[in-house]
Amino acid sequence: MKKWGYNFLYNLVPLRLLDWFHEKHYHYKTTTKFIQKVDPEFLERISERKALKVYRYALRNIPAYKKFLQEHNIGTISSIKDFNAKLPFLDKDNYVKHYSLLERVEKHHFPKEGMIIESSGSTSKIPTNWFRTLEEEREIAKDVELESHYLFGDTEYIVISCWTLGAWTTSYSFCFYFEPLGLVKNIGPDVEQVVRTIQMMGTKPRYLIGGYPPFIKHLLDTGKLPWKKYKIDLVVGGEGFIPKWREYIKTKLRKGTRIISAYGASDLETGLAVETPLSQEIRNFFVKEEKNVKKILQVEEVPMFFQYNPLRFYINNLPETQEFHATVLTKGHVGVKVKYNIHDLGGKLSYNEMISLMKEKFKGFSRLYETKYKTSSLKLPFLWVGGRSDDVISIDGVNIYPQQIEIALLENKREYRLIQSFQISKIFHHDGDNHFFIRIQLQEGVKPSKKLEKEIKETIKKNLAKVSKAYRLGLHDDHQSFEPHLDLFAYRTGPFNIEKIKNKYIFKKN
Repeated sequence: MKKWGYNFLYNLVPLRLLDWFHEKHYHYKTTTKFIQKVDPEFLERISERKALKVYRYALRNIPAYKKFLQEHNIGTISSIKDFNAKLPFLDKDNYVKHYSLLERVEKHHFPKEGMIIESSGSTSKIPTNWFRTLEEEREIAKDVELESHYLFGDTEYIVISCWTLGAWTTSYSFCFYFEPLGLVKNIGPDVEQVVRTIQMMGTKPRYLIGGYPPFIKHLLDTGKLPWKKYKIDLVVGGEGFIPKWREYIKTKLRKGTRIISAYGASDLETGLAVETPLSQEIRNFFVKEEKNVKKILQVEEVPMFFQYNPLRFYINNLPETQEFHATVLTKGHVGVKVKYNIHDLGGKLSYNEMISLMKEKFKGFSRLYETKYKTSSLKLPFLWVGGRSDDVISIDGVNIYPQQIEIALLENKREYRLIQSFQISKIFHHDGDNHFFIRIQLQEGVKPSKKLEKEIKETIKKNLAKVSKAYRLGLHDDHQSFEPHLDLFAYRTGPFNIEKIKNKYIFKKN
């Protein structure tokens, strides 16, 4: 359809009609075909209209949001341009911690049905609570159904959930979404239980295992099972991973294993965005030409690339901080989020922007896209995410990222197999200098030793110097500050004795 035709539809079609059609006539196969053929701009214009509608609803019905705008002296917002330029973003500090849970829901009324979920507390000492209505869960489940069939086909799975059990959103939601798509067992992060379940079910079924990347590594490194005999695909989330992590995990499993990462946050929704074959391909191009990461995205490390449904989220960039804000458009969402910032480093690119950028900057992409992805890809916008914006330490102006440490460790696969997790810190020493500290938690059954400590330290020094030119120069010019100080800990001992939902990669020494 010509551009003027779509512009006409943008403004003419009532949003209620679109919602009604989606509710009454939804089928994942029909919807997939539609998303593969639609003009991407059509979806994005609808997303803008829905964002303005959510804003107006929040202003009328959410006491906390009304107070928030009054405190910031915000006048009339009548266009998406005003929405992006004039509305302040929300976050945990200026909104969630500032207003009570009751003030943040419609007219001081808790929802009648649904669940109460809790954030992991990974970015603050006190976890926060949110509501998720049954209506909202059902809407999200439609997206999960579409994504699952698109990514995995009509495969029959035994689904094993290894997410942490409790009031946290991922465990319950993962099972809720996948129950209609396969047999689900909700185990939690328990290696022995996963192994026993797979042994019991045998080699015939196909398995889909979901969990945080560190647990998946822990499972495959320590679980006493001939993993390559089983047909296993993976869904991971909760934190990003470096490209070589995927390669390492694939060496543990049979050829053809699919590893899909999903991106979300308890503040917003668990399934905000998901990796697709095209988004993985785009990341691979950036990995091969890392100079383009800094040049195009203005970040140090290769980020994760996802696609998201613009009819459930309106996302735009905050260029001044290299972060992004998201407005939840999902039907039934009660804890209204308008321009919510979870303070992850990242940004949004429309589908057309991303494809144009890739064709211009990367040799070979245009041919690959035309032959493999032009008709089969979902015409959805992209979101790139580089981790939390505060997940970095700086020693004398040299930034050191957790991803760089993991890259360095992965160069020695024998040692990497022995490591469960790590934390890094810059510590101001009594000698007046900054020092670089690394804590390493070893896998279950591995004992710390001076010999192993020395080996891992040399691996980090040698390979971190390859990864970061700035670190290499710092180590040469100021050896005392940049020399890593290692502490090895047996599994679940010392600072790692406290069970956490997610790994914490930066620590402060008391």
